[in-house]
Amino acid sequence: MRNLSNKQETWLILLLGTLTALAPLSIDMYLPSFPAIAKYFGINISGVELSLTFFFAGISLGQLIYGPILDRFGRKKPLLIGLSLYAIASVGCFFAPNIHTFILLRLLQGLGGCVGMVAANTVVRDVFPSDRTAKVFSLLMLTMGIAPMIAPTLGGLLTSWFGWHSIFLVLSVFGLLLFVSVSFFLPETTQADTSVLLKPSVIFGKYIFVLKDLTFLRYALTGSFASAGMFAYLAGSPFVMIDLFGFTEKEYGIMFAVNVTGLLLGSQVSRILLSRFESDRILFVATSFLFGTGGLLILSHFLISLSPFFLLVPIYTYLFCMGNITPNSNGMALSHFTKNIGSASAFMGFMQMAVGSTASAVVGIFHSETALPMTAVVGICAFLSFSSYHGLGRLISQKQKQTEILIQ
Repeated sequence: MRNLSNKQETWLILLLGTLTALAPLSIDMYLPSFPAIAKYFGINISGVELSLTFFFAGISLGQLIYGPILDRFGRKKPLLIGLSLYAIASVGCFFAPNIHTFILLRLLQGLGGCVGMVAANTVVRDVFPSDRTAKVFSLLMLTMGIAPMIAPTLGGLLTSWFGWHSIFLVLSVFGLLLFVSVSFFLPETTQADTSVLLKPSVIFGKYIFVLKDLTFLRYALTGSFASAGMFAYLAGSPFVMIDLFGFTEKEYGIMFAVNVTGLLLGSQVSRILLSRFESDRILFVATSFLFGTGGLLILSHFLISLSPFFLLVPIYTYLFCMGNITPNSNGMALSHFTKNIGSASAFMGFMQMAVGSTASAVVGIFHSETALPMTAVVGICAFLSFSSYHGLGRLISQKQKQTEILIQ
């Protein structure tokens, strides 16, 4: 692709960030409406949490489907197809007659909406050199981070004023606007590659090849477990903050938006640090702090009876650490791929969403009248992220030393 001017780069990053924001917007906007949806369908809140889990599952599976398709047909056409599916499923959620239909449509919504995440990561690798990807991913997080800041507040207001159905009307319009934006303003960043075969055996083989790459696995797992902790927080926080602590839907939206500033602040601190330090140095420190924060979150279960403060401060710190981890782990995971970038990006996204959906499901399965299911799962995810980065890092170093000895 031809070189872009600074203005073109800015608009491209803004559009890519908006595409990646589609999934978090679809999650965060309806979180304050969990109690209202549960009341409408006559179920308990754990049934609504299941719709979130199925949305995560749709995102996970969809990315595996879109990865090789993006390599085969280019970036733009698959994007338009996915956005169409997303908009149609959003309209379906508006008219859903029962919780089972609603959950199925959320699955389809995830299948359609995830294309923005895969395509955005892939376009970044198409356009920008490897030494700039971490900074670009930090900028994408800044753009996409606006969604979780405003979405819960907007969702709470829409639920209060017009009912929870209005949320999915807004999401369908947003999906349609993205469809138009991609149609007219997103350049095709790579040509269709007819050598890419879409046979299941070939696709599966590529994913196995990616999975065997220890360097990719190290960074992908580090980012996946860190983000899974956030998904556990997403799944458990409506009950903890609204039902347990008595926050109103509006107050929950404000609290959620404040916490998300930790994620945004972390991503921009990372972007500044990248001018002085390598990604690995940032990841070393950030995962270490994440590990400590995870322990504090588990401890917070025994302290939150005093004040929600003992829960919200560690959550804020966790999101700040995640803001440093995500752009650097994503950039490092994809940095040494020059072909089949779509497949590598898709598998990384699949791992993130699969681990995230598992974490959110565990919170729902062990739902109790306390915050422990949420805090425990977030704490465990922090430990696993720390272990993935440091443990696999030592394993890779040992293998490199063994290779050097054999060469000598």
